[in-house]
Amino acid sequence: DALTIADVLEETLRRQGDIGGEAMLAEVARRRHVDRTQTLSGSDGLARLFSNTFAPLRLTRAAAMVALGRLPYLSDGIISAAMGFHGETPSLAREASR
Repeated sequence: DALTIADVLEETLRRQGDIGGEAMLAEVARRRHVDRTQTLSGSDGLARLFSNTFAPLRLTRAAAMVALGRLPYLSDGIISAAMGFHGETPSLAREASR
C-alpha cells in the first residue's frame, strides 16, 4: 500500500495535481483493489483449508505441501502473490526485485 501511495503521489506531483484530492485517492484505491481482493480471498481460503479436519482433505493437503516443498517453481507464484505481486505492482517494488 505504501509503495502504491508513493507512486501515485509522485505522479500527482509531476502533473502538479492535488496530492490530497479525491482523484489521487481514487487512483490509489483503484490500483490496490485487485491485490487487496486476491489477498483477502487467499487468506480466507488458506484459513478454511488448514482448519478443516476432514480426513481426505488432510491427506490431499499434506501431499500438496510435499509437492510445494519439492517443486520450487510451484511455490514461486504463491509466494509472489502473498508478497503482493499481482495486480499493478508499484514501480519501487519492481525496482527492488531486480
